[in-house]
Amino acid sequence: MRVTTRAYTTNYLKNNNSLLGNLLKSETKILSQKKYTRASEDSVSAAKAAHVRKSLENLNVYDENCKTAKDLFCAAEDALYDIANKTYLNVYTKVDSVQDTMSQTEYDIIAQEISELAGHMIQDMNSDFSERQMFGCTSNDKTPFMVYSSVRVFDKDGNEINAPGFGNIPDTAEQGGAKINTLFMNDQDFYDEEGNVIDLAAAEADTVLYDKDGQRYPAYADGAGGVKDLNGNTVTVYKSDQKFYDEDGNEITDMDKYDGDVYYDGPDTKNAVKFTVVGENDRKSAPLDRIVCYNDVPVNLDGQDLLDAVSGGTIVYYDKNGKMAGTKTIDIPLEPGQEGNADAFPGTNPIYVDIGLGINYSKLDATALDLSLNGAKITGCGTDKDGDAKNLIQLIYDTAKALRAGDYPTVNKNIDKLDNANNLVLNAITDLGIKQNNMDYHIEKNSVYRISLQDKQNEIEGTDLESEITNWKTIDAAYKASLSMGSQVLPKSLFDFI
Repeated sequence: MRVTTRAYTTNYLKNNNSLLGNLLKSETKILSQKKYTRASEDSVSAAKAAHVRKSLENLNVYDENCKTAKDLFCAAEDALYDIANKTYLNVYTKVDSVQDTMSQTEYDIIAQEISELAGHMIQDMNSDFSERQMFGCTSNDKTPFMVYSSVRVFDKDGNEINAPGFGNIPDTAEQGGAKINTLFMNDQDFYDEEGNVIDLAAAEADTVLYDKDGQRYPAYADGAGGVKDLNGNTVTVYKSDQKFYDEDGNEITDMDKYDGDVYYDGPDTKNAVKFTVVGENDRKSAPLDRIVCYNDVPVNLDGQDLLDAVSGGTIVYYDKNGKMAGTKTIDIPLEPGQEGNADAFPGTNPIYVDIGLGINYSKLDATALDLSLNGAKITGCGTDKDGDAKNLIQLIYDTAKALRAGDYPTVNKNIDKLDNANNLVLNAITDLGIKQNNMDYHIEKNSVYRISLQDKQNEIEGTDLESEITNWKTIDAAYKASLSMGSQVLPKSLFDFI
C-alpha cells in the first residue's frame, strides 16, 4: 500500500501537536504546582479537595471569631479592672475612713466624691467596642446603664410595684370620692439647696424644694403659693405636726404605731381627706434619689417584681431635676430559667458564635461561644435580705445618700456589702481571663489543624515536582526530536525557496 505524502504529513503534524499539548500541560502543572486545573480532569480528587477547602475556609471563620471574641473580652477585662481595682479601691478607702465623730460637712464631701466615682463606673460599664456596647448584650441601640433621680414601676394591670430599695408607696388620699395628690413634709418648712427657708407665697414657679437636711422632695413650688408634683399636678401639703384621726374621729396620738387601714386629716371623717394605707403606713414623701437602670429596668428589681416589670409593665423615669424624662413599656418573652434573675433584663439573650464546636440552638454551653456580657449580672442586681441593693454602683449611690443624711450606721453596714458587690466584678474578670485563655487554645489548635489540612490539600491537588519535571524533560526531548525529524522529511514548500 502506498503512503502518500499528504497522509504522512498529516500524521506527523497530529503527533507533533499532541506532543506540544502534553508539553504545555506538563509546564502548567509545574508552574501551578497542581495536578489538574479543571474538576473534569480528576473528578474524584476534585470532590475530595472541595471538602478540604471547605474545612480550611471554616478554620478562617473560626479564627476570626476567636480573635474578635478575645479582643472583646480583653477590652471588657480592662474596663472591669478599672472598676474593681482602681475606682472601687478609692470608694472603699473613703467609705472605710468615715467616723461617727465627723461633721456633716465632711460627710457631704465624701458623699460627693464617691458619687463621682460611681459616675466613673457608669462610664466604664457603658464602654463601646467597635460600635458595640460591651456590656449591653444584644441591646446595641442604646446606652445600657442610665441613672435617674427617680423611677416608678407599674405592672401590666397598672399596679405600682413596691420593690425593696424603692421605698414604701405613699398612702393614697381621696376626698369626696376623688383621688387627690398629697405631700408629707419631714418638718415645718421648705428649704432651698443652700438651706434657706422658702416662702411659698413669694417663690417662683418650678423652685426646687428641700427639707432641712438637704433631702429633695419630689415636688416644686407652683409660683402661686402652692406646690405641684413632678408631673405638674397640684398637691395638698401636710406638715410634720399634722394631726390625723381614725374612722371614729378620734385623734391618733402615735401614728408610727397605728395599724389601721385608713385614717383622716380631720375629725369630721365625712368631709376630711381619707388616707388608705398601701403596704406599710407611710406618711413620708421620699426624697429624690439616684436609681441605676440597666437596659431601661432598675437594677434593684428581682424575683416577681422583675418579672412583672418586663412582662408588659410600664416604667416612668425622672431626670436629675425631678422632671419626667419619659416612659417605657417593656414586654419581652422569657425562656425557662430567665424568670426573676439577671437574665430577665431586656436584651440579655446570648450571642452565640461558632468557634469550631458547632452551634446547637438548644443553647448548651458546650456547643458555641457566648459573646454576651450581662452588665446586670456582672455588677449585681436585686436586693439582699435587708432590702439593700446588690448592685455595686447602686450601693455606692445609696451610701452617698446615707452620708448626706448623716446616717453613720448605714454607711458602716454598707462596707461589707460593697465588698460583696465588688467580688462579683472580680469574678467576672476571672471568667474573662479564662475565656481569653480558651480563645488562645482554640487559635493554637486551629493552626495545627490547618497544617494538617494544607498537607492533605497538597496531597490531593499538588504536583509531584520531581516526577513531573522528569516527565516534562521526556516530552520536551521527544518534541524537539519530532521537530528535527520534521525538518528533514517534510517536503519543502515554495516559501522555503523564496
